[in-house]
Amino acid sequence: MKTREELGITLFAIALVLLQFAGYAFVPLLAGALLLLFSQHTFATCVKSVPLFAGFTAASLIVGLFMMMARPTETAPLARWIQFYFLTVMLMGVKDKSRLLTAVKYTVYAIFAADLMANILQVAGVKLPWVYLTIRPGELIPRFQGIKGNSLYSGSISFLALGFLINEMGLRKRLRYSVAFLMVVNLLLAGSLRYFISLALVLVLITFHLYRHRSYLLSGICATIGMVVVLTRWTMMSSESNYFRYKLWGHTIDRLNDSPLVGNGFLFQQVTDHTRFSVRTLATADVTESTILLFGLCFGLPLMFLFIASLFRTFSHYSNYKHYAPELGLFLGLALDLFWGGSIDNVLSLSVLLICMYLINQKHQTLSHP
Repeated sequence: MKTREELGITLFAIALVLLQFAGYAFVPLLAGALLLLFSQHTFATCVKSVPLFAGFTAASLIVGLFMMMARPTETAPLARWIQFYFLTVMLMGVKDKSRLLTAVKYTVYAIFAADLMANILQVAGVKLPWVYLTIRPGELIPRFQGIKGNSLYSGSISFLALGFLINEMGLRKRLRYSVAFLMVVNLLLAGSLRYFISLALVLVLITFHLYRHRSYLLSGICATIGMVVVLTRWTMMSSESNYFRYKLWGHTIDRLNDSPLVGNGFLFQQVTDHTRFSVRTLATADVTESTILLFGLCFGLPLMFLFIASLFRTFSHYSNYKHYAPELGLFLGLALDLFWGGSIDNVLSLSVLLICMYLINQKHQTLSHP
């Protein structure tokens, strides 16, 4: 007979898989799983361990609700934001976050296996009905779109799988390297350079034990963010993706200047399969190509910088770890991705980001107040 916690963790993992492929129909299952896992005492303890992020969460919700009363808000973006706040709050109340992250790991492995198989079939010339391959200007091969028909999702699930596999020391070396090779190949097929940048920094983190050296780690993170911005600017005329990304960054910054203190409320990108890709149409659909800038656009610059501060506060706690743990690399990669892309609409990657953040900060609180 499974305990309440075991049942909640099992249902959470199942719900994550179903949500990836069936949409919001299985939100009640996810909600039920988190209610089984929720503890008020754990929630209060977790809030104390992430004061900056908790402050951002509460303040952004207040600002968003105030802006809803001041101007009309579309219904579609609200579902994404409700998901964001629900996961943010409920995952704080999960007592055994390490065990929950382990359950999510197996979910990631299962989805990755399906994604890899779909890409292999595409490479072999099999026509999948949900996939339409095109080659973007400046690129040599199409971006393969995996099990969901989305190359960004394929890149994301490959990065998550690699992030977990790196710490699988119980596997034989030959098997671990073979599986890692397949994950890198799938990442290549997805064609998303930003995940390679994140993966490279994670490997540097592990190789040189940067998690033990706070100043080196923070300097490396800042340098990486700056490097990506510069490289995006330099390559925008040879890469369609970087052209759109840099232009949309600039457009979003211009919009930020119109309402720098309180933003515009609950906005979210509204791209459909029929959206024509141009800077104008993407900007109209509220595409920012940066979740960080999206937070600024929605809630104003003060809250945007509060969110960034919560990320760097978490990075500063890496030095508490004597040995590498998967939450370090996963949080680093997913947090960096928020600067030059990222998204909060994917319940899987958002859950991993939040669980890792809470784990890292709770360890710091435990060491500070044993």
